Amino acid sequence: TLIVSWWGHGDYTDRAMDKILAACERHGLTACIYYETVPQPQTPQTAARDIVRLLEKYGGHKAYLKARGAPVVFVYGRAVGELGLIGWRQALQLVRKGFAGGVTAIGDEFSYGAAHVFDGVHTYNTAGAIHGVGPGDFGKWAATTYASWVELADRAGRISTLTVIPGYDDTKIRKPGLAVDRRAGELYRTQWQQAIAADPDWVLITSFNEWHEGSEIEPSRQFGQTYLDLTGQYAKQFKASPHAEHVAAKPLLS
Repeated sequence: TLIVSWWGHGDYTDRAMDKILAACERHGLTACIYYETVPQPQTPQTAARDIVRLLEKYGGHKAYLKARGAPVVFVYGRAVGELGLIGWRQALQLVRKGFAGGVTAIGDEFSYGAAHVFDGVHTYNTAGAIHGVGPGDFGKWAATTYASWVELADRAGRISTLTVIPGYDDTKIRKPGLAVDRRAGELYRTQWQQAIAADPDWVLITSFNEWHEGSEIEPSRQFGQTYLDLTGQYAKQFKASPHAEHVAAKPLLS
């Protein structure tokens, strides 16, 4: 599945969505929206109207990702913060009243509150958390952190997700910025291994083509097909494991 950054009705990301869904249908893939920001005025009512409208446009498409019987919308941390958890609880209630198909909303926050507001929880990016973790400690960090995130979602009966990144480097667009070395693929391998061991419902990849933040797995002159090959290898292992709700890994598409 491609989780597609979406910045509002009429934005170029909105105009591209029909084309992305059509391409996904041709190639046996699915896609869904990554909801980036609530339009002004930023209220639960505004968010609900916005999401109902996008679900009416795209939620019924054969290639739009469905989970637990409803189209999926990922809600980015920026948007979560714009309303707060109480606001999102109200907004999602309004969405379910306003759109007959309902919604499966995956919020960008690992907290007790988020796990009781959204239908699942995730994080867009682990770079900030793993920055500064030494190579000798990284496997332990991933094992402990991933297990706690899955347990949080499972206890609430929500969709559990874990995010893996190949690396990260936004120092060309932010000062001083943040960089997490790829360690010749070892960072990616270790996260995948620990993610599979933690047994989430879904594994998310940040990112397919967020080139300006240096998290891409898309083929490049620098890395060739390395990260697509690794993704295929570990996604196959993940989907072969016995968890009842496993689905394909989901590269984030910008």
